[in-house]
Amino acid sequence: MVQTSGSLGIVLVFVAGIWFNWRQLAGLSAALTVVFASTGFCVAPESPRWFLQRGREFSAIRSFEWLRGRGGGVAEAELEATKRAMVREKREESSSVVALLPCWKAFLAASMLLFVYVASGLHVLLAYATDILTSVKGSIDFARTGALIIGVCQLISCPLAVLVVSRAPRKPLLVISTFLVAGCQGTLGWCLRREEFTSNPEVDSIQPAQTEPTAVEEEYSFSPVLALVAACLSVVAGNAGFGTLAWVCAAELMPTRVRAVANAVLVCGVHLAVFLVAKTYADLSLHGRDNAFFTYAAYCAMGGAIALVIPETRLKTPEQIEEEIPPTSWKKSALPRRA
Repeated sequence: MVQTSGSLGIVLVFVAGIWFNWRQLAGLSAALTVVFASTGFCVAPESPRWFLQRGREFSAIRSFEWLRGRGGGVAEAELEATKRAMVREKREESSSVVALLPCWKAFLAASMLLFVYVASGLHVLLAYATDILTSVKGSIDFARTGALIIGVCQLISCPLAVLVVSRAPRKPLLVISTFLVAGCQGTLGWCLRREEFTSNPEVDSIQPAQTEPTAVEEEYSFSPVLALVAACLSVVAGNAGFGTLAWVCAAELMPTRVRAVANAVLVCGVHLAVFLVAKTYADLSLHGRDNAFFTYAAYCAMGGAIALVIPETRLKTPEQIEEEIPPTSWKKSALPRRA
């Protein structure tokens, strides 16, 4: 749902950007955010866990009924499961970040998956789609239309991600999609490199004036279309593949007793990293946009290598996953020493 709403917002921004300048577009985005967020805050109930922490069990049941629906005893079952989880967390003191220390191996694997997702440049591709397509000698109309097509592909890939992730094994899909995005980002880098080569004034100065298009120019004229196809494939493979699986596997790799704390830390880190990667794209572009996308492709390839060594998590219980990545004991052994 989060990805779908975000992708719908991207499409709306690309469409509205045809008529509005960036100040008007920023104001429109802020206004829509306030309207939808305020409506959600007014309609949605408080968290059932929040009610249970304050001893309001009846309100917690009503909250579960609003979230899960009435009938079938679903709300009551969720209530009992939440109460047991709260008792276990209190007994094990797993609500602190310190509780992640014994599970550092699983946390490191989850962090590396999400790092590759951020460093893959997918967010940069969506944020700078018009600028990237213009840089490969595409007209402004082609760039705007291409950005809209990329946004539509992002939106279509959301239900595709639900269908694929729920049925396909995690590990093969993660490996294939990561290397596919690496190839697409590398292709984008190649298209940008062709643009820099053909627009180099030193190269143009040593070539005689010609009225007929050369073979290089004919090949180069295909670059905008190739860049658009690569961008669309990258978005679809990223969102329907490792962009979704990185979050799924990160949650499944963590033991249930520390999953809430781990998710909170990972979400904060990912959002900060997304901002930094998108912000530093302009600095990387100073050394060539092609080098930026070659860097993103290298990170994706590194993610494929990481995906090869993490365990498969689909159709496995948390206990089975924890056996493959056992937590580290930080306590000294209680066994008596030999004389």
